Amino acid sequence: MNTRIIFVLAGTLLVGCNSIATAVPTAVPITVKQRTSDVIADGKVLPVRDVTLSFMQSGTVAKILVAEGDHVTAGQALLQLDTRALALRLEQANIGLARANAKYDQIAAGAPPESIAVAQAALSKAKAASALVQTGVLKSDIEAAKSQLADAVATLAAVRNPKATDRDMVEAALNHATATLKQQHAALSAAKTAAKLAMDQAVQALTQTQLTYASTQENWQYVQDNRRDPFFHALKLNDAQQQQYYDFMIKAEAAMHSAELQVQTAQVAYDNAQQAESSGVLIAESRVSDAQARLDQLEYPDDSRLAAAQAKVSLAESNLARLQGSARTAQLDTAAADVSQTEAQLAQIAAPARSVDLAAAQVEIDAATIAVAQAQYDLDQATLTAPFAGVVATMDLSVGELMNPALPAVVIADTQVWHVETEDLTELQVVNVQVGDAVSVSFDAIPDLVLPGTIRSINQFGGNRQGDIVYAVVIDLVKSDPRLRWNMTATMTMDK
Repeated sequence: MNTRIIFVLAGTLLVGCNSIATAVPTAVPITVKQRTSDVIADGKVLPVRDVTLSFMQSGTVAKILVAEGDHVTAGQALLQLDTRALALRLEQANIGLARANAKYDQIAAGAPPESIAVAQAALSKAKAASALVQTGVLKSDIEAAKSQLADAVATLAAVRNPKATDRDMVEAALNHATATLKQQHAALSAAKTAAKLAMDQAVQALTQTQLTYASTQENWQYVQDNRRDPFFHALKLNDAQQQQYYDFMIKAEAAMHSAELQVQTAQVAYDNAQQAESSGVLIAESRVSDAQARLDQLEYPDDSRLAAAQAKVSLAESNLARLQGSARTAQLDTAAADVSQTEAQLAQIAAPARSVDLAAAQVEIDAATIAVAQAQYDLDQATLTAPFAGVVATMDLSVGELMNPALPAVVIADTQVWHVETEDLTELQVVNVQVGDAVSVSFDAIPDLVLPGTIRSINQFGGNRQGDIVYAVVIDLVKSDPRLRWNMTATMTMDK
């Protein structure tokens, strides 16, 4: 036996951002007609799917590419914000990635040859300076200091125990010391003059190499700065010729460092000659003074002569300690430390890249890559695209308008297929309705149109409305009609 139930359905559309719309019904009383075998329900015609699109970031509307009522395809651009700042951010992120890659390559490549050459030159200079310190005190200087000390000790002994024959010996010693002083003064002065001349020549040579280096460096810099200059290309310098400019600069730099070392060597030699003249003359004068004092002591024996002899011994001991004592040891240790330091610096510069440095550089590349991806994503999100083919349902925007991510921008609906939604079935009625039941649908705006439909779904969870428990029902239209519009009122007759 067929039972016909009459019910009224009404619904309104709620559109959620980036989701398929659901129908929220308007509460209306159920109208039951006299014929209990008919079920008549009013509902709303809705598209099978619709979506409200919003921007994920705030910005100014720069382009409106569609209008309300336009048909769009999936992926078609609809709106675009001003992307100038986002494009700059992406460019900046790309530069950061390029910088991170360049840093990694720089670490992996190690030190450039010119840096290693400079470190090697510094090591050579330190070794030369150490050698000069080691040879700065001649064996003859130490022997002379020992001889001076022996003379002072002998003089002290003679003062304490004078002999009759000592006068003749002392006078002979005085004459010999005087002659030796003249010879030492002439020889050491000549050596100092020769050393001064050699140093001046070295300085002149250094000046010339500095000028040459400055010229080659200026030529190489010109080549580097004018690679793209048309006149430069007119010279037709190939890569090998350009490399020659660079090689000239490196050779000039090495020659300059060598000249610096020569000047330092000449300076040390000159200082040694001055020291040798000073110490040699001082020793010779000391011997003369010592011989004279010994003679005076013999002629005028008293306590003062003993004190003077003791002072001479103390002075000779101090001079010998200066040449081979702790001060000399400190000079040698300092020179050796300089050599060790420059060796360590050369080893550090020439060492291959450490894995920990490469790992740190790779982390910077990864971070820069993520920054580029984020900047590209932000730029892409500044353009709204249609997620599916449909019609632009609503869009009320203008160019220059400031968009907020919380506000809807455009609504897209797929109007190729329609369905009807209602929430008017009570718990007493829903038990008599099943998914798949046939429905006849008529429309208030199109009286002559009746379309078949089927129940697609019945909500399992009922809602409380004015004391009644009601359930949402969705009816699919088996056929469509071009005259149908969104939110048209539909009347459904259901036979069971």
